[in-house]
Amino acid sequence: MKGPQLLLFLACGAFVFLAYFVFEVLLFRYSCRLAKVPRPGFLRSVAIVVVVLFAVSLAEGALGGLVREAYVFGGYPLWEAGFVAFFLGLPVHMAVCSALHAKMLGRPLSEGLSVWLVEKSIKLGLISIGAGLFALLILANKANG
Repeated sequence: MKGPQLLLFLACGAFVFLAYFVFEVLLFRYSCRLAKVPRPGFLRSVAIVVVVLFAVSLAEGALGGLVREAYVFGGYPLWEAGFVAFFLGLPVHMAVCSALHAKMLGRPLSEGLSVWLVEKSIKLGLISIGAGLFALLILANKANG
């Protein structure tokens, strides 16, 4: 890549990262409201999201590495390791997010768990809507072509 292309690439990457981060913070605050849990201030919400994203990345990365090594050692197909790591990672993700949320706000673990469940339900709904729209576009394209 040349200088201007690299700069544009980095600017686009920074924009996507910032947009995702703002989405995560706003979704966290909205999930707190829906779960009827006291919402932290905006800066504290940012801090919680940063800590949670970092801690979850470490925990799920370690788990994914262990699953991959187990699949290599057992001689199983590696394409399955991603699916297994995803489903094993859900309870790890839930435990880390809930515990950190509860600890950072000095609240009961049940409140952290309820916020996590609401947040994951919203994300699953958004993914389902996106997948449904994508399927409709493919079907419409096949009907026209």
